[in-house]
Amino acid sequence: MRTVFALLVGINDYSALGRASLQGCVNDAAAAEHWLDAKVTEPVVRTLLDTDATVRAVTDGIRGHLGQAGPQDTALLWFSGHGTEFDATAEQLKVESTGRCQALVCADGPLPNKELGALLDEVAARGAHVVAVLDCCFSGGATRDAEGSARLLPPDPSWVALATARDVTGPAAGPGHVLLAASRLNQPAFEDWFDGRSHGVFTHALLGALGEQGGPELSYRRLMAAVQCRVQGSGERQHPVLLPLEAGGPADRPFLGGAVRAPSPHLLRHGASGWEVDCGTVHGLRGGPDAGGTEFSVEPGPGSQDRHLLTAREVRVDRTLVEPSGWSPDPALSYPVTLSALALPPASVLVEALVLQPQLWGVASAFVVAAAGAGLAAPSPV
Repeated sequence: MRTVFALLVGINDYSALGRASLQGCVNDAAAAEHWLDAKVTEPVVRTLLDTDATVRAVTDGIRGHLGQAGPQDTALLWFSGHGTEFDATAEQLKVESTGRCQALVCADGPLPNKELGALLDEVAARGAHVVAVLDCCFSGGATRDAEGSARLLPPDPSWVALATARDVTGPAAGPGHVLLAASRLNQPAFEDWFDGRSHGVFTHALLGALGEQGGPELSYRRLMAAVQCRVQGSGERQHPVLLPLEAGGPADRPFLGGAVRAPSPHLLRHGASGWEVDCGTVHGLRGGPDAGGTEFSVEPGPGSQDRHLLTAREVRVDRTLVEPSGWSPDPALSYPVTLSALALPPASVLVEALVLQPQLWGVASAFVVAAAGAGLAAPSPV
């Protein structure tokens, strides 16, 4: 029987570091635990909050608690707190192409992304399905300033040497883990108020999508498409990240594990500019005034044969803005779609004149009549 082992970390209190505290991280951990209790059969949950969430406690929690997960089990790390980044040392530059190191900030200091990744991959190497949900700044590196509060801490100079000693590359090979991150590796992530409670924007979007889109049966790819739209709708300038993205890989497994499903070619979602499909000129579609002929077809759901249509109104580089044709999709959901009609440039047909023998004039006359009926320019006999 498959078991879900979860390590939930929420840190509001950073007073031990003399740094700014947060308000929504403990709420995030509590909301995640509530969802697990409601949707997962007998999850094995361990929670680390505030000052209990030290670097050693988080490390031991991954190795000891999540490390219990074996083949067919799932190990879930959910971290809500500050993130940080700092300049890479000369040695770290060998594996940090951006020149910066990212880290989770535990109650007493940083847990660098390279060590975190290695710890998670150790658990995955035993056969468990491992997923990390990281709601902190720079989390797309493996690890929140706008209208909400940023979950970001400037680095302390003493952290650099600590990170150097802990920088490891992890197992040489293995199945790896799935990362659901609040933002790209160079972006802050935010927390804000929702229904009178502070939460991370990413956590709120993720749990909302899980609640409305089918829970654990939803693939990571479809889930994160819905999360992206929810985050855009919040007005925050952060872009959630899913890794790895390869088709037919972990991104196409159901949330918290299961068999890989055939990936949908593209997804329909409701973004800041309206309904959009994640397919644009970079995928070979024509832009400009000729885009109107492009159509997408929504794949029918279980027990249905209906294929709803979407017509393109604007093709952009990475996505196409579309209009539903004769139906009203739910803005809270994402839908698998396929390209069903492709806009092509106008074409002309040229028929060369032929010199015909007298005995072929009857054939030529028949061709003229047929061509006229088809709207083609018929040749003039010479």
